[in-house]
Amino acid sequence: MRTRPGASVLAALTAAALFLLALFERRSVRKTRDRILAEREAEVCGKRMEHAVMLAQRARKHEERVYRLHHDIKNHLGVVYSMLEDGRNKEAELYLDKLRSELEERENGRG
Repeated sequence: MRTRPGASVLAALTAAALFLLALFERRSVRKTRDRILAEREAEVCGKRMEHAVMLAQRARKHEERVYRLHHDIKNHLGVVYSMLEDGRNKEAELYLDKLRSELEERENGRG
């Protein structure tokens, strides 16, 4: 059986076309995969950043709360020292008892 000269050229062109198609398809799949991975990585990075910002905000609020508490304690100590210097020992004791009760109420109210 004899083949026509054009048929072998056509077969070679078809094989070359299929090879190129497979090559381009593989390249396209790789690019798509890489793009999807990059998008996922960016999303994860964004979520990490949001979480870091939230933690920083919590830390700042906690720091502010500690600062206010420190300020309040200094003021209360000043009041008690003033009472003790003036000889108002009983009044200082009552003041400290009231302060302790308020602190216990706050503590129990939170948990």
